[in-house]
Amino acid sequence: MRGTGHPTTAMRAAPENNYWISGLSTRVSAAFMVPYLLLCGALIVYPLVRLAAFALGSGKGFGNFVSFFENNVEVRSLGLTVLDSALVTLCVLILGGFVAWCMRTTSSRFIKFSLAVAVFVPLWMSAITKIYAFTVLLQRMGIVNQALQFIGLVHEPVSWLYNQPVVIVGIVYQMLPYGVLPLYVTFSLIDLDLANAAEGLGASRLYAMISVILPLAAGGILVTGVMVYMISVGYFLTPVLLGGATSPFTASLISRDVFTYYDLVEAAVSGVLLIVVATVVAVGAYLIIGKDRLGKVVRG
Repeated sequence: MRGTGHPTTAMRAAPENNYWISGLSTRVSAAFMVPYLLLCGALIVYPLVRLAAFALGSGKGFGNFVSFFENNVEVRSLGLTVLDSALVTLCVLILGGFVAWCMRTTSSRFIKFSLAVAVFVPLWMSAITKIYAFTVLLQRMGIVNQALQFIGLVHEPVSWLYNQPVVIVGIVYQMLPYGVLPLYVTFSLIDLDLANAAEGLGASRLYAMISVILPLAAGGILVTGVMVYMISVGYFLTPVLLGGATSPFTASLISRDVFTYYDLVEAAVSGVLLIVVATVVAVGAYLIIGKDRLGKVVRG
């Protein structure tokens, strides 16, 4: 029986360009991008254009922004939003960094599991539930006042609600998971033997953290801080329910302008300024980190 030919002959007869192409062609890639671009146009670009149109409307143009900065209430609210969001970001980075580092370095599964539960459970809860939990804890007849009276630290209930510090604490509590999880990923990419080597060469643990760990984690810390800050400037429910009239965030005044005074122009100006603040922070972080380092941080 005759064979089908020598294997070498069959291999030579096969087309030379018959190989797998891992990438997509330009047309296929463009087709996949069309739904995404349409969604971005409908949900991002169009609302931003409409917001800018409202802010520059009513025939005054940029005079609407001048009127905004002539209003002491609006300026105070914007300054309070910027300042409180910065304080929230700092607290989240410190507390979140501590929790993330403990999760990274601990050898106890129980401690790691407990910390993970403490991070994820608040993340799964709604904002309303967490805010009202704070209200129950801090009200005049709440658990905190009862405990302080029981141990004798205070003789009458203390008013903890409706002030600026409790607003910061409430936002920090809600933003903490957004700080812990990215920082845990950042610390997980750092070889702990580097810190151990620094300690072996005579450095204290604190100096090893400052000189070795922090420079390696700086990109992730900065990106996490930008993300936390950009979310914090838009908080609405927490300042309203925990701070009341004493801590009016810009988002609260936007709601007032829209639903109480029906002043869409003033609300649009406030919204544009919040976007400008967030954009300046993001661009500043981009310039500090650099394109290459930011890409490494995002890719992990």
